[in-house]
Amino acid sequence: MRLRRIRLENIRSHVRTEINLETGITVLTGRTGSGKSSILMALEYALFGSQGVNNSMILRRGAQKGRVEVEFEEQGHVYTISRGLKRIKDGVRTDPNAISVKKDNVEQNIMGRDSDLTEYVLNTLNYPRDSKAVKLFEVTSYSKQDELRAIIQMTPQARQDYIDGILQLSRYQNTWKNMKGIIDRMKGVLESAKEAVEDMNRAREEAIEKQKSLSEKESKLKQSKEKLSKLRNQLNNVKKEKLSKEKELSAVEKKYRESISTKSSIEQVKKEIESLKSSIEEEKKELESKKKMYDSIEAKDVESTQKELGEIDGLITSLKTKVKNLQKELEDILSLKVGVCPKCKQKITKDHLKTLETAYKEDISKVENELKKMEDKKSEKEKELKAAKDKYEIGKQITLLEHSIKEKSKQVKNKEKLLAGLKSKVAPHVEEQYIKLKRELDEINSRLVRVSSENSSLEKEVMMLEKDIEETKRDIESVMNRIKDLEKRNERIKRTEEMMTLLVRMREDIRNIRNVVRKRFIDAFRVEFEKQFEAIRPEEEYVVDISNDYEPVAYANNVSTPINHLSGGEKTSVALAYRLALAKIAAQIASVTPSEILILDEPTVGLDKEDIKVLPSVLRNIKTIPQVIVVTHEDVLKEAADVRYVITKKGGVSSVNLE
Repeated sequence: MRLRRIRLENIRSHVRTEINLETGITVLTGRTGSGKSSILMALEYALFGSQGVNNSMILRRGAQKGRVEVEFEEQGHVYTISRGLKRIKDGVRTDPNAISVKKDNVEQNIMGRDSDLTEYVLNTLNYPRDSKAVKLFEVTSYSKQDELRAIIQMTPQARQDYIDGILQLSRYQNTWKNMKGIIDRMKGVLESAKEAVEDMNRAREEAIEKQKSLSEKESKLKQSKEKLSKLRNQLNNVKKEKLSKEKELSAVEKKYRESISTKSSIEQVKKEIESLKSSIEEEKKELESKKKMYDSIEAKDVESTQKELGEIDGLITSLKTKVKNLQKELEDILSLKVGVCPKCKQKITKDHLKTLETAYKEDISKVENELKKMEDKKSEKEKELKAAKDKYEIGKQITLLEHSIKEKSKQVKNKEKLLAGLKSKVAPHVEEQYIKLKRELDEINSRLVRVSSENSSLEKEVMMLEKDIEETKRDIESVMNRIKDLEKRNERIKRTEEMMTLLVRMREDIRNIRNVVRKRFIDAFRVEFEKQFEAIRPEEEYVVDISNDYEPVAYANNVSTPINHLSGGEKTSVALAYRLALAKIAAQIASVTPSEILILDEPTVGLDKEDIKVLPSVLRNIKTIPQVIVVTHEDVLKEAADVRYVITKKGGVSSVNLE
C-alpha cells in the first residue's frame, strides 16, 4: 500500500485539512499539540474504523459530523475510502451516509455499515479475516511514539512475549490444550462401549415385545374395520331416508309457505280496510265541521278586497307626502328674517310670520286627521281581507276532504274484492300435513346424528390404531437398526482406539513444534535484519545478529558488543533495521503483501541529541520502503525530507502548509 492523499473534516483539531503524499520521505513537523498525530489517528480510523480508535475521541468537539477520506494505491489500483461520524443523543456513531469506496474512480457497491467497509479494506490489503487488523498494520507499517527503540530496549522476556504474539505461537499451546479434551472424550466413548453387549440383548428383548404388541393391535384393527363397514352402511341408509323425506317435505312446504303467506295477506288487507273506513269516518266529521265554518264567515272575495286595500294604501302615501311638504314649507318660511314672503309676496314681519305659522299648522292638522281616518279604514279592510282568505282556505280544504273520502271509498271496495280472492286461495289441511312431515324429518335427523357420532368415534379409533401400528412398526425398525449399529460398533471401537493412540502422539509433537517455528522465524529474521542494517549503514564496521530470545547483537572483529555501547547513530540504525526486518517477516507470516510504506510517529522520543542528528542520514539510506512518512517536532529531521509540511494550531484549529 502507498498513500496518495488524506483529507480530514472536523477531526479533532482539524476543521478541514488535505495532505497530498508522494513517494520518498515526507516529514510533518510542528510543535507538540499542534495536531500532527491526529492525522495518523484519522488514517487508522479510515482504514479500520472503531478497531483503531474510539469514535468520541476522533470527532471534533462541538461538531455534529466529521469525515476522513484516504486515497491509496494497492496492486496497481487506486482506492478512495471515506468513513464518517455523527453526533447523536447518547454519543458518537458511524455515519452510514458518509461511508463510500471508489476503485479507480468507480463507486463500489457496499452497504453503509462500518463493518462492511472494514471488511472491504481487509480484503483489499489481503489481511486475514481472523487477524487483529490494527495490530498487523502497526507491526508492518506504522511505528507509534517511542516504539522505534522500545523493542530493542525491552527486557528479554517482554521482547520474547511481544514477538511470540506477532508469530501467534500461542495457537500451538492452545491446540495442545484443546487436544487433551478431545482425547478425554474419546476415552469416555471407549469406556461406554463396554456396555454395547448388554445394550444389544436389551434391544433384542424389546424387539420381541414390540412384535407381540403389533400382532394384538393388528387383530383389533381388523375387528374395528368390520364394525365400521356395517355402521357406514347403516349411515348411508339413514341419509337416503332423510333425502326422501326432505323431498316430500319440500313439495308440501311450498304450499304451506303459500298458505301462511296468503293468511298473512288476508290479515293485512283486513287491517287496511278497517284503517280506511276509520279514516273515512274521521274525514266526514271534519268535512261537516269545515262546511259549518265556511257558512259562518261573511266576506267578499279576496281579489276585490285586495284591490280596495291597495287604493287605501295609495291615499295614505299621498297624505303622508302632503304633511311632509307642509312641514317643509313652514320650516322654510320661519327661517326667513327679512325680505318678501314667498307665499303672498308681502314684506316679512313678525306678525306676518306668526299668522302664516298658525295657518300652516291648521292645514297640517286637517291633513293628519284625514290620514288617521284612512289608516283606521285600512285596518278594517285588512281584517276583511284576512276573513276572505280564511274562507278561501276552508273552501279548498272542503274540496280536498270530499275528494279524499271518494278515493278511500273506492279503495275499500277494491280491497274487499281482493280479500274475497285471497280467502279462496287458502288450501285446507296443508298445515297439519307439513307439521307431520317436519316431525318425521326431525326424528330421522336425530337418528342420523347418533349414527354419525358412532361412525366418527369408530373412525377415530381406527385412525388411532393405524397410527399406533405405524409407530410400533417404526419402533421395531428403530430397534433392529440399533441392533445393527451395535454389531458395527465393535469395528468403530477398534478404529477409535487406533485414532486415540495417533492423537496422543500428535499432541506430544505439537508441544515441541513451538520451538521449531520460533527457530525458523529467528533464522529468517536474522537474515532480514542483517540485510536491512547493511542497506542503512553499508560502510559500518559492525555486523548484527539476533539471539534466540530475539535480542539484537552487534559484532566487530567477531567480538560481540552490547547495543547500548554503540554510538547514537549506530543504535538508531540498529533499531530501524530491527523494525523494518520485523515488519517484513510479520507480513510474510500473515500472508500479506510486504508493506510499501513506513510511518514513524515521533521517532526521536527516547533519543539523545547525537542520535537525532544522525537520524536524517539513516532515513535516507532506507531503500527497501518506497514511501516513508515521519511525524516529528524536531526540525532537524526536515533534512531527510523530500516533501515537508508544517502543522500549526491557532484558536484550537490546526492548519497544514507545504514548506
